[in-house]
Amino acid sequence: MYVRMASHLCDFPGCLKSFPKLWRLREHQCSAHTGERPFLCKEPGCGKSFIRAYHLKRHNVSHLTTKPEFRCTSDGCNRVYSLLQNLRKHEKTHKNPLPYKCDVDSCERAFKKHSQLHIHKSRHSGDIKPFRCSEDGCTASFVWPSELRKHKKSHKDCKLCGKTFKKRNLLKIHSRSHSDNRCLLVCDWERCGRTYTTVFNLNQHVRAFHFQEKPFKCSLSACSAVFSTKQSLKRHIRTHTNAVKPAIPKRKSMKRPLSSQLSGYENSSRKEVQN
Repeated sequence: MYVRMASHLCDFPGCLKSFPKLWRLREHQCSAHTGERPFLCKEPGCGKSFIRAYHLKRHNVSHLTTKPEFRCTSDGCNRVYSLLQNLRKHEKTHKNPLPYKCDVDSCERAFKKHSQLHIHKSRHSGDIKPFRCSEDGCTASFVWPSELRKHKKSHKDCKLCGKTFKKRNLLKIHSRSHSDNRCLLVCDWERCGRTYTTVFNLNQHVRAFHFQEKPFKCSLSACSAVFSTKQSLKRHIRTHTNAVKPAIPKRKSMKRPLSSQLSGYENSSRKEVQN
């Protein structure tokens, strides 16, 4: 029996994972260790970046004014896709609705998805929960990949500095501030020097603090409030509704703006107050 050897080992301390191809190793290191996203969108004012080249290609379609249309030519099927790769994947369902077959012993089971085959093969080996969490120190395992994805959302704390975030995507953005290869964007206004990890955050900082732009206006005729961000406008609109919850007195906090948290900027005076 042919056994595929995993020749590329991850050299990060405590990580024992190995991969058969170099690009898979680099992808693992970016997602699990460094937080680096090497594929950057070149559209002016976008600033989004991705771990995989395919994800960047898929994202670039959103900037097109007229998106391409790849239609399925099978009889009775009118599915349309904006990416050719998605159409090719769909066409396989017409040729072979169950392409993933089990090759263990004399088993003849076949499945529609690769994840279903993976679950089935694990039962041959006695492994009931084959999908394991890859977070350091976590031993959780699950039967279905959807359960694993739901579980991963519970890991919202940074293991390097201990900060906790409400959403996992904010944690991923924050993790770039710990990377040695991160790209810091510095505000070039006089006596500013604030740094950001994304073009979007830098542009929003310049518009709000330096140009004092407030393009978001309250839609109520009797209200003239204006704001620099859409989130601030949404928060303001809730004050006009009748379903506003009674305010609960809270202890005054020294919470910083989201853009400041993502940049890693720390005010010295704030540290003294906390101490």
